[in-house]
Amino acid sequence: MMKKNPFLMLLFAALAMAVMMGCEKDPIEPDPDVDPTLPKVLVAGCNLISTDVNGAICWEDGVKTTLADGNGNTATCVFADGNDTYYGGRMDGKPTIWKNGVPQALSQSSGSVSDICVSNGKVYAVGSMGGAATLWVDGVAETMESDYQTLYPWTSPSTVVTAVTVANGKVYVVGYAKTSGTPKAAYLWVDGVCQMLSDGGGSAYDVFVDGTTVYVVGEGPQESEVYADLTVPALWTNGVFQDLTPANETPTPGRATCICVDNHIPYVSFYRRKGATWDPIMQGYVYQNGSIQEVACKQAYAVFKKDGDLYVGGIKEQWVGDDLPVLLKNNVEQTLGSGTDPARVNAIYVR
Repeated sequence: MMKKNPFLMLLFAALAMAVMMGCEKDPIEPDPDVDPTLPKVLVAGCNLISTDVNGAICWEDGVKTTLADGNGNTATCVFADGNDTYYGGRMDGKPTIWKNGVPQALSQSSGSVSDICVSNGKVYAVGSMGGAATLWVDGVAETMESDYQTLYPWTSPSTVVTAVTVANGKVYVVGYAKTSGTPKAAYLWVDGVCQMLSDGGGSAYDVFVDGTTVYVVGEGPQESEVYADLTVPALWTNGVFQDLTPANETPTPGRATCICVDNHIPYVSFYRRKGATWDPIMQGYVYQNGSIQEVACKQAYAVFKKDGDLYVGGIKEQWVGDDLPVLLKNNVEQTLGSGTDPARVNAIYVR
């Protein structure tokens, strides 16, 4: 009989309400036409007041810029294409893309952009619009649906999409189906055709395509005698599930947030609960092609590998007050603005 821990259930319910972290991937080859004076390390994030987001922000080579002030505004993703820089997120309650700092609302309906990428001059974004899971291609919206209700006709699910990439001439989108606010199944869509990755719980937050290998990360269901409805940090490789819990440790609640692949080696940022059942300590990790290491942050939301350097972003705790943003380069903390303002790193892109 699985035992329920009310404190942990509340903890992870709160975490599930956090902004869907965009996580950029598919590093482009060096472009000789790119202005070498442009910022190299691009970071998307948000200011925090307690756990509430309060302003879309970015850091470019460590310099902080406000994209949109105000409660609920956030930058969740970032991508660079040539000399152009794209951030995506939410401004004034609307799904928004900032191109070179200039905001463009993708809809007048409520919503947010979760992820963005540019391929062959086309801008792809995913997120929500008026409560519907949406893919935009150059601003033209398409609603995304799963087959969850067909499989479970007595349910009333909604669909959430969290990440997008383009590879091999195809558009890959990931997300999940949920009912009554609870994730029920992780999904991958390829050119609009959906594939369920998990059943009985789970969600997908990022996707990366390396040749013929499709990597998806998120949360996957796992049996437990300790935690009710346990979902663990998950990696799916061509649909095959892998629990990222470190070897010889008991599976605990957690989430894989971002993946990048460099020289055919996958890197995954994730976080999980660590410690005794009654002592909920969150710890950030990076999975590197079979090995797992702790990183110097509380929750890791983004990872990017470029030119031999590994970048990880997320949040760290302070003794008193809200969490602080953290950017690690080879697990060494980098400067982000003043370094004392409560905020969160949501995504990283390195030119």
